[in-house]
Amino acid sequence: MKPLIDKQKQAKSIRSPGWRGTQLSVKTRAGQDLSVEYSNHVWQCDHTRADVLLVDKYGGLLSRPWLTTVIDTYSRCIMGVNLGFDAPSSQVVALALRHAILPKHYGEEYGLHQEWGTYGLPQHFYTDGGKDFRSNHLNQIGVQLGMVCHLRAPRSGSLRDRDLFTPPDNKTRKERQKEEQAELPVQKKFTQTNAVEEIKEEEEVSPATREIPKVEVLDYEDLLDDYGF
Repeated sequence: MKPLIDKQKQAKSIRSPGWRGTQLSVKTRAGQDLSVEYSNHVWQCDHTRADVLLVDKYGGLLSRPWLTTVIDTYSRCIMGVNLGFDAPSSQVVALALRHAILPKHYGEEYGLHQEWGTYGLPQHFYTDGGKDFRSNHLNQIGVQLGMVCHLRAPRSGSLRDRDLFTPPDNKTRKERQKEEQAELPVQKKFTQTNAVEEIKEEEEVSPATREIPKVEVLDYEDLLDDYGF
């Protein structure tokens, strides 16, 4: 029994304590218990591949975009995001941080039901051990912004994994993924069929002269330069 008890104690020491009464605490890879006492105290960041297949106006398959989220540990509010086709990197994390730090002002054309009022600067940045979070670039950003970067203890999990995307139907994550993957071919076929019908109604355009759809993006470089990213 002693080896089993020792194994259980070791697992407890590795995982983040979470809520203890009214106090929230997370464990870092260095073995430190980081108490979370207020909003903008500790932010977390993670990447996920969105379960959507994007196509262009001709029905050509583009890719599945990456969604990077920055979450306030205390309030569980989403502070900022970055959505794009670039794979996770320190530059993608910097863009998500820029969006989280700055106030967000969106016009009526975005159709938001209310203002996105979350912004600020964290004291601690708590992430997994991916190479993008262990990079010198991100550590330099932390020094310039005055925040301390921490790596999450193994097997401790993130807010994105545990809380924000917990399904309400009590299905496991694997069950939901199987259902979503089973639906993807149907969505792809349906989309391409509609696209082909629209093309038939338009004048025939050769592939060489097709206009590439333009996407309006914010001028990230100027803002990053202002914040020393």
